Amino acid sequence: MFLGNNYNKYIAKIYLPKVIRALLISLIDAAKLDNEEIFTKLVLFIRGKIYNARADGSISAFKELIILPSHIYPIIQQKYRINLIDLFAIRFRENITLSLSSLSVGHSINLEKEKVFSEINYWATVQLLKNIIDARDYKSFTTVFDEINQITSRFSLNDYKNDPERITVDEILFMHRSVYFIIHSWLVFSYANNKITLAELNSFDLENNVLNQLLFRDDIELFELFIELKSRAFHSYLEIDNWELIEHKPGKAYTALSSRDWLNFGLTILLLKRRRIVFTRFSKEIKPHESFNYLISDIQPILENVEGKLIESWKSYLYPKMDEKETINTFNSSKENITEVLLELKKKQQLQQYKTIIDQPISDKKVKEFQSNVLKMWNNNNIIPSILKEYNCVEYLPNDIKIKGFGYFNLYTKMKSMFTEKDNTFVYGASDVGANLARDIERQFYSTLKFHKDFIETKDLKSELDALIGQIGDKSSFVIFADWKGIDAINKEREVEYIQESKDKFIYAKYKGISILSKSLVFPNTLLLIDLEKSIKYSIYTDDNWYDKELLIEVKELTQELIDSELEKYEEKWKTNDGYEVNKEEAELLIKSSVLIKVLFKSEMKVIGTDNYYFFKF
Repeated sequence: MFLGNNYNKYIAKIYLPKVIRALLISLIDAAKLDNEEIFTKLVLFIRGKIYNARADGSISAFKELIILPSHIYPIIQQKYRINLIDLFAIRFRENITLSLSSLSVGHSINLEKEKVFSEINYWATVQLLKNIIDARDYKSFTTVFDEINQITSRFSLNDYKNDPERITVDEILFMHRSVYFIIHSWLVFSYANNKITLAELNSFDLENNVLNQLLFRDDIELFELFIELKSRAFHSYLEIDNWELIEHKPGKAYTALSSRDWLNFGLTILLLKRRRIVFTRFSKEIKPHESFNYLISDIQPILENVEGKLIESWKSYLYPKMDEKETINTFNSSKENITEVLLELKKKQQLQQYKTIIDQPISDKKVKEFQSNVLKMWNNNNIIPSILKEYNCVEYLPNDIKIKGFGYFNLYTKMKSMFTEKDNTFVYGASDVGANLARDIERQFYSTLKFHKDFIETKDLKSELDALIGQIGDKSSFVIFADWKGIDAINKEREVEYIQESKDKFIYAKYKGISILSKSLVFPNTLLLIDLEKSIKYSIYTDDNWYDKELLIEVKELTQELIDSELEKYEEKWKTNDGYEVNKEEAELLIKSSVLIKVLFKSEMKVIGTDNYYFFKF
């Protein structure tokens, strides 16, 4: 009755786990009792029920049944492992063949369900192969691939004229190729980490079982497969991201292995093994993917790792028929070719991306978000304007176009994508321009004071500072600017009082009744004691259209005049970009995908007296 043609789905849902468990126990018991007849009948029974579940459209039953071999394989003895694979491996092939046949003759079928069944089939295949690898079961390894290798040619035999069907077949083909790439990557990564020997690696016969089946009409498809597989693996595709080289003990901390690491390694070894791939150049446009921008930085360290162990570990696998000198020359040539191909991929990806960006308008929403972030960074760091306002040293004046501001008016190369609605590019540190401007104002403040009155050299900062403070009557307008070294120098007797909650965010301590402010390392090993009101007159120019009326923040597209001006700098500025060369037409794309960012603060500082500040150098 179980999973018959007219089984009750509700009843099956309740009893399915119990039936699966009973089958699992029965198989294990049959193997333990060495009852080959019962074991064989059970495997054939499961194989038949998988077909029924597939025909009846029961995804849950199909999934529970097809993963059973993976569950029992590690538990049973070798004789029954081989028996299991000999009997069961054909089902992995038949499941996909059934899907491809249905799609080719135009049956009215649920395409999404076909993809789900296929993914479950390849998931079970990969998980079983992982167990077979762990057991060093070379015969069963070859048996599984003998079956699934028969599927490869089926993808090109039929002409799927219906677009939805073609898309479904392409997705199944992706799954099929992923199995080969995953198994190859895992085996060579295991070898690189001394988990299998070279003899064991060779016994899996990767050349015939795997690599000869990993074929593409255009070699760009290999890279597209790799990028898509790595992206999906991060989201639990085929459950390969939880694979580990060693078994970790429960309750003990460990660094989990990421599929990203061993898939990157697999690609690198495949490119070294199949040199033809990196001799060619790609004839069709790549499917844009952000990962192509970073692929070269992922692969280069692996190439260096292989190079360091080339003769010791990799010569026998990569170049078994070459002598040492020829091996080194071949590797160096391949490394150069691989680097060129990865740079070409990066270039193609970036130029395609820039082509789509240059015609997109700048988003007001994105600009306002950027302006808000710049303002936030400014407010969190503008210690000098803030403290001068607090001590009544500031005079506010209307904007005067004759007065030059202090800030940034820079070409932010290839950063227009940050400000377009269709793009979600985030450039780390872009809004730091607000903090950078605040630090520049602070640097200007200290430099101006030093210009009017030089450092006081001292070998005993605390004694000289204490003597000056002792002469001060009204300390209310005095402050100390000090970095951690200055604080350490004057706090030998624990007289610095740290403030837990200060009204002013920049005042964090007091020393003998005088507020202490954090000082940047513009002038290291210095401390400033200053009466702000008697020493500084500070003018801030304002405009109602500026942020907080004080900070001008603009994001602008480039004018044609500026684009032409930048193109004149082609040779020295634009010809080489991110490691690859561009022609003038491509350079224009880079320029047009840039923006002008202007961040400006207008102020004037006058030192009105030098008798009331002391700049110590210790």
